[in-house]
Amino acid sequence: MLHRDLNEDRAIKIIKKSNVTSESDFANEIGMLKSIDHPNVLKYYECYKDDFNYYIVTEFCTGGELLSFIVKERGINDWQAAFIMK
Repeated sequence: MLHRDLNEDRAIKIIKKSNVTSESDFANEIGMLKSIDHPNVLKYYECYKDDFNYYIVTEFCTGGELLSFIVKERGINDWQAAFIMK
């Protein structure tokens, strides 16, 4: 999704309300995302909801899922972990 005014890519994660077991736990998770401001952590922008879903808007990151990479590689060594974390 492209932010119209800022011309920046954004990601939207859709979470079904039926999959959320605790509204208060979900609200706490969103609160934590809001409070984190670090260059190595995904930036949270906002959250919306309708009757069926929550929509979490974050920065758009390319490169795929880290877990998928680790599973595909059947693990990573110390050098790879250090490179990824850097």
